[in-house]
Amino acid sequence: NHNHNHNNNYSDIDCIVAEKKGMFRQVLVARLRDGLCLTEDRDNSTAIDPYCFQAKKLVKKLGQTSTPQRCTLNTDGHYLYHVYIEDGVIYLVLCDSSFSSKLAFGFLEALQKEFDQEHGSQVADTKRPYKFITFDKRIQSLKRSYEDSRASHRRPNVLERELNDVTRIMRKNIDDVLDRKEKLNDMSSKATSLKGHSISYKKATHQLKWKVIFQKFLPLVAIAVIVLIVLYFYYGM
Repeated sequence: NHNHNHNNNYSDIDCIVAEKKGMFRQVLVARLRDGLCLTEDRDNSTAIDPYCFQAKKLVKKLGQTSTPQRCTLNTDGHYLYHVYIEDGVIYLVLCDSSFSSKLAFGFLEALQKEFDQEHGSQVADTKRPYKFITFDKRIQSLKRSYEDSRASHRRPNVLERELNDVTRIMRKNIDDVLDRKEKLNDMSSKATSLKGHSISYKKATHQLKWKVIFQKFLPLVAIAVIVLIVLYFYYGM
């Protein structure tokens, strides 16, 4: 029996044990434009329920913001969301923070290829959530291939070929993404308010302009009218 302290600093043995339980805690595929969940596979542990719920909020926000094709989002230090976006579809995996980002993105790219080949043409017209839930069996198979290779410390050539250069992956804090919509909404409200003030200002300026012109030329017009009346009566008589 081994008694381990499960904290952020896993030992090598701890990592292997954790990986055998499942390195990929949650895998979620969703449509980018509206965050519609298409399929999902996750651990049965209730400990990750809050993270899975947060992931579904996250995919809805990603379609409303400018997001790079690959990004890694920090949670509370225990887990990371790795996100890969391709052809209008979001591929998200929740991993332990100690897990290799390169392997995570290699997995997501492999997942994208298989999902796109099987269901890619149907994504745009799909209206029902989890329309492709049966694809979870393929996700489980793909997860096992990566987990087995990692747990045994092997790096098969097939995995090496699937790994792209991810040195430019953007890392963000999950709160930044989830709060961005609220910030954008606030900015939109301010912009609308400023636009209203601008229109009112232009209208008031236009009215003031005519008022100044009227006040400036009214005496001259009045004098001209009086002169014309006097001339009319003087010469008309």
